[in-house]
Amino acid sequence: MKKTLNILYGIFILLASLTGASSCSSNSETLIYEYRPVSFDGWSKTDTIVFTLPEIEQGGLYLGQIGVRTNAGYPYQKVWIGVCQKLHHPDTLFLDTVFCEIASRSDLGKNGIGLFLSEGTLPDHVYHPGQTGEIKVFHILRREEVPGICQVGLHIQREQRP
Repeated sequence: MKKTLNILYGIFILLASLTGASSCSSNSETLIYEYRPVSFDGWSKTDTIVFTLPEIEQGGLYLGQIGVRTNAGYPYQKVWIGVCQKLHHPDTLFLDTVFCEIASRSDLGKNGIGLFLSEGTLPDHVYHPGQTGEIKVFHILRREEVPGICQVGLHIQREQRP
């Protein structure tokens, strides 16, 4: 059973990586769109996921989302995520909390092998030309280690004006 789960997890990670690589478009409005794997044993409070923010070419208002991919092993219907953005030029620090609603228990297992994507919205932020930095993502649940979370992603894009 564990070997089968490991194989399925490996296939999922491969497919997600290929999908992520192919979804990187030439859209200049997208600053970052990336998913990172979480340990198969569970997402520990000490496991901070770090994304590198590329140099901002066009300043302005940017919209962000945190994505959480879970499987049927995730024991809750919600996940609370902490996000710390440490930016340079000018130095800026944003601390945000994001809430993601996970599929209801009645939905679990109805769609293939039971992998689900849930997204939560980050507050809009203004980035300045030349800014760089890193974005740290961590869970803020009561449990030290949370099973069932496969990947955590970050999508930030410039607000598209009509």
